[in-house]
Amino acid sequence: MRILYFADIRFPLERANGIQTMQTCYALAQRGHAVQLVVRQDTVRPARDPLAFYGLPSLAGLVIERLRLPGPPALRRAAYLACAARRASASRSGVILTRDLGVASVLVRIPGGRRPPLAAEAPGVSPAGGGAR
Repeated sequence: MRILYFADIRFPLERANGIQTMQTCYALAQRGHAVQLVVRQDTVRPARDPLAFYGLPSLAGLVIERLRLPGPPALRRAAYLACAARRASASRSGVILTRDLGVASVLVRIPGGRRPPLAAEAPGVSPAGGGAR
């Protein structure tokens, strides 16, 4: 299956979000899926190799696309969301994945016939009324 994964984070990222994103995409590619991860470009110069950063060997089924989005944070966010919407509308992937609820909110507004199915992981979201009792 072809998977398009959106993560509006600078990449590689040493925090849990970056590690989780990389591990998920890598595991899917190891299982034979063609995964395209779309992230923001690293802020370190020269840019670090994500696979080397996470200590992973190269994997043919995983493509990491790092977008160069200059400007202040609000402009970078708007540019990333616009790029995600364009890419989702034109995608021939089997599914789109994201952990970013803002990205999911934009993509879910694209009619289903104009984008692949969307799956969004919502870390930290709990049902109304609190958590487990």
